Amino acid sequence: MDEKARRAKNQRLKRLYGITLEDYEERLAQQNGVCAICLRPPGTLALSVDHDHKAKYLKLVIEDAVLAPVVGFGAKVKSGEVSEWDSPYYLLGGVGGTKAEAKAHLRDQLKRASVRGLLCFSCNGGLRKYRDNPDNLRRAAEYLTNHQVVRPHGVRGPRG
Repeated sequence: MDEKARRAKNQRLKRLYGITLEDYEERLAQQNGVCAICLRPPGTLALSVDHDHKAKYLKLVIEDAVLAPVVGFGAKVKSGEVSEWDSPYYLLGGVGGTKAEAKAHLRDQLKRASVRGLLCFSCNGGLRKYRDNPDNLRRAAEYLTNHQVVRPHGVRGPRG
């Protein structure tokens, strides 16, 4: 991959998942270059970043609860309480900045934490079809286990 393509992929990974191309390549090496589910190497498409889609809903709930206005940076104190809208400076996990910067930092952390692994196109689509629900996947596995076709002795299937 040439340098321009690497930069573009790095930007896309940062924007969508909060990870860098180096993070992707490290995860790929940890998975021995194969899909985390079917254990097959990628075909013509690179392995997809699998992430928990619920994280986008979490950030809506967590953002305002986690942001802590800092007294002494222009915050107004009324009867011992700080009004978050009056404070121009916020702390989030030790990272300070404006409210917008703190929210952006939180979004990036949630994106990064939502990454589960790298999957091939088929496995990633399969998880999507089952709505990323482990119970649905367990029921599907049980269904397949309980409804296997028993072949008569000596009859071979399409793959041997």
